[in-house]
Amino acid sequence: MQPRSDLPRDEPVQDGTQTDEQVRRFRAAMDMSGDAIYLVDRATMRFVDVNQTACARTGYTREELLTMGPQDLLKTGREDLERRYDEVIAAGDQGITTESTARYKDGRKSQAELHRRALRSGDGWIIVSIARDITQRKRAEAASRQIGRMYAMLSSTNEAILRARLPDDRYPQGCDAAVFGGELISTSVLVPGREGHSVEIVAIAGTGGEQLRSAHISVDESIAQGRGLVGISFRTLQPCVSNDFLNDERTQLWHETARAAGVMAGAAVPLLRGGRAVGVLLFYADQEGAFDEEVVKLLQRMAENIAFALDNFEREAERKQAEQRIQYLATHDELTDLPNRVMFSQLLKLAIESARRHKRKLAVLFIDLDNFKTVNDTLGHEAGDELLKRVATRLKGCLRSSDVVARQGGDEFVVLVQEVAGIEDVVTVARKILSGVIESASVGGQECGVTATVGIALYPADAQDDRSLMKSADIAMYLAKEQGRNTFQFFSDGIETPGDSLRAKLR
Repeated sequence: MQPRSDLPRDEPVQDGTQTDEQVRRFRAAMDMSGDAIYLVDRATMRFVDVNQTACARTGYTREELLTMGPQDLLKTGREDLERRYDEVIAAGDQGITTESTARYKDGRKSQAELHRRALRSGDGWIIVSIARDITQRKRAEAASRQIGRMYAMLSSTNEAILRARLPDDRYPQGCDAAVFGGELISTSVLVPGREGHSVEIVAIAGTGGEQLRSAHISVDESIAQGRGLVGISFRTLQPCVSNDFLNDERTQLWHETARAAGVMAGAAVPLLRGGRAVGVLLFYADQEGAFDEEVVKLLQRMAENIAFALDNFEREAERKQAEQRIQYLATHDELTDLPNRVMFSQLLKLAIESARRHKRKLAVLFIDLDNFKTVNDTLGHEAGDELLKRVATRLKGCLRSSDVVARQGGDEFVVLVQEVAGIEDVVTVARKILSGVIESASVGGQECGVTATVGIALYPADAQDDRSLMKSADIAMYLAKEQGRNTFQFFSDGIETPGDSLRAKLR
């Protein structure tokens, strides 16, 4: 290379030119620097010299670089660079330090800290740029920020999961927390569809929801749509990551959709319960390389927390269901599903309190099936149970929705008729009961039928409390049996209480 009069003049000048030895020493000193050094002619915006580090870093030879300008390397237009160089000239000896991103010969991108200073060269200026590569530092800083965001995401996700009141709430709330806490494009929960060919999206947060819903993703390995991130993760029970989504063969079917949504990286994490995959958490980011090993581990923890919470919710649901079943059995007859004696007593007390407060009337009808013992003895207890269930159904059909029918025990039933306007209302109900019970039914392959006897007591005319009202209706029922059965009888003060011998005889 021929000596140039516009190089920095750190050596004495002989006859207006630098010696070859001076240039050689200057070049050697530049090449020893671990930082890239670029000398740019401000007027032509071309490199006039570079050191060996610059060549090694960019991938260009010195000869190639000397045909180029800084605008060919930096992601900055020429006009913007000229403006910045003028600011460097104005800054004088202090120069200006800034950061910039360069693109190299092989397409790689690098971030550098640039210290620029202007040197006078004749009538023009040389801009000296010393570039220190800070790519790794920036990546580490970005990774640290990302990890911080992901920890925040995990924390907010856990909080959202804890606050959810229903199992299905945990999916959308967890997705929302992941998107906003982890600064992701979208987070979604996908589960196998009913037909097994395509997945269903049960929750999604972020952008690109419509694109994702029309993306035709599957977990079936036999079809192309099942060989992407979601399908692989679901089958292998392991996370599946693509940090360069648009250049990944596994995601080729969805490149167009991803490009439209700004997706640059994706991660699928299986949702495991009982050692098997029940769904997949799918995360999309707008930065390549967004899902490093540590981030993926955090996403796995998020999936584990959701699965753990769902298991707890399921156990809690089972516990509540068992409690409800116990409570139901304590208040209902297991054979007929009607309220039992205990439940009916509680309902009757409440009905009496309401009737007293609103000055209303009500009636209790005590029902006993006639000749039921004969059915049990001739057809067996299974047939008798079936007949009792048929009678329970018929009794419910004879009443209004506000009335109550309960099984008192054995072949005895009791009915509460609320808001009675007059005697005729009760008579109508009693007749419906008698005609409904007497209808024959096929039980155990045989036609059989029973009749019923009904005793009726009224509030407040016959009694003022639940026990007295029940006792009065029971007495009226036994009197009706004495009178021929398959009939009904109202209680009156003149009725004497039947003795135990009469009860045994009537049964």
